[in-house]
Amino acid sequence: MRVKRKTITVTGHAEASAPPDTVQLTIGVTTEGKSVSVVQKENARAIDNIMTALKREGVSEQLIQTATYQISPQYDYVDGKQVFRGYRVTHLLDVTVRDVSNVGNIIDAAVAAGANEISSVQFTVEDADLLQQQALRGATLNAIEKADSIADALKVELNETPISVVELTQNIGQPKMVMFQAAESTQLQPGTFTLYAQVEAVFEYSQAQE
Repeated sequence: MRVKRKTITVTGHAEASAPPDTVQLTIGVTTEGKSVSVVQKENARAIDNIMTALKREGVSEQLIQTATYQISPQYDYVDGKQVFRGYRVTHLLDVTVRDVSNVGNIIDAAVAAGANEISSVQFTVEDADLLQQQALRGATLNAIEKADSIADALKVELNETPISVVELTQNIGQPKMVMFQAAESTQLQPGTFTLYAQVEAVFEYSQAQE
């Protein structure tokens, strides 16, 4: 006869945080005009100036890549009719910054060089996998503590080595970030990058010996 296992199932939670060491952002320029060739040239000059400014601020060319390049006609609607206005050229660059403390200066330099598109500023940690492992260890220990508490309440003996552990984590770390203007330069507050972990663990137990 097969003996049914006596088990306790718990969920463990934990988080791990670290100061951001990398910034990812999108910088670019949008130009408009009647002639597509003229608008393209204006846009190309602006991007060249932005690239030069980024390199001057210490951003390696290998950490700059085109995210979007788009040419599109623009129209106005006058009295219900579509009237051609000109062309719009947008060139956006994905930029990775290793020096978190310098990102405000980099943004200011890009704007001074002609950038009129700044978006998707994200502070992150380069070695996020290591941080996730720390959170998982914490979640597993939290599960063991919970199982111990339940076993104590039930007055049973717990085998603290789980027979099953399943990771339930489904998240992307999101740092807190505030952007504001001060002292005529862009100031960014990177906050803390945090990853969360959740596991479900199953433990066996037996009746406590008198």
